[in-house]
Amino acid sequence: MTITAGNVTDYDYITKDMLKVFETIQIQCVNYDKWNATQWAIAAVEQGLPLQEYSQTIGNFNQPTKELERLLLSGKVVIDNNEITRWCFRNVELKEDWNGNVKPVKRLQMKKIDGVIAMIMSLGGYLNNPFDNSEIFII
Repeated sequence: MTITAGNVTDYDYITKDMLKVFETIQIQCVNYDKWNATQWAIAAVEQGLPLQEYSQTIGNFNQPTKELERLLLSGKVVIDNNEITRWCFRNVELKEDWNGNVKPVKRLQMKKIDGVIAMIMSLGGYLNNPFDNSEIFII
């Protein structure tokens, strides 16, 4: 995760940063939440990024959230020493519906969980469309 200058999202910076990664790593898919992202998605696809919409509903988040928890508890996924990632994980609570589906939510509005959401969306996209798992894959 990269912090950018200012208090608004710099979509050009994000796209350029992703394209740099795309040059060195074969990215299969970039999952994104379509809310307020139409113009960015159009521009990113035109520049060659393989985007896939990923709705942030509790139904979409249930399986990958539970799988990430399982992977963390089994030691198969380790949260790196990135302070932002650890801060995001500390801010997460799980919201459960009457069917036992879970989704991460913020404890407080001012606390951010974007890093956790990005991991879960990436894992969810992979679980929906798995590719050759002999490759290294980053969430």
